[in-house]
Amino acid sequence: MTKTTKPMKDKPELKPEQLYGYLPFKLMAEVGITGATQMRIVEITPEIIYDKYQHDIDYEGQNDYQMIIKPILHPLPDLTKPIQHNGEKFVPDQILQKYVDANNGLLKYKKQDVYDLNSCEYWIVEKLFEWKFDIHGLINAGLAIDVNELSSNPYK
Repeated sequence: MTKTTKPMKDKPELKPEQLYGYLPFKLMAEVGITGATQMRIVEITPEIIYDKYQHDIDYEGQNDYQMIIKPILHPLPDLTKPIQHNGEKFVPDQILQKYVDANNGLLKYKKQDVYDLNSCEYWIVEKLFEWKFDIHGLINAGLAIDVNELSSNPYK
């Protein structure tokens, strides 16, 4: 009898299209190289994305290194909590309530603890990009850093 093994599930990987919407709004991320002991917090630019996805990083003839980018984002539950953004403190859902639905704000799109952003108007999604909210589930996948876990908020 031959034993069959399940194929290994692919490890989730950060895709460039998951970063593009944040670029106009100064997305910060921890950036480093596999095997490095330290990561730096930098602003993500198109050049950094290009380096990650278009070039092999080659150090001393070894191409075993890969660039690691971990965006720093707010989890979606922070929509109903005060956040600091560009020197201003506010509750995002209260801001959106003025324009979306006075009674429900963004909660109108929430079903069983999940926001259905596919049915949102695009300007709302753009605001979530601007405020650095994790609309792709990157934090839960281990591909992004929850801003609340840092000792200092880079978006203050």
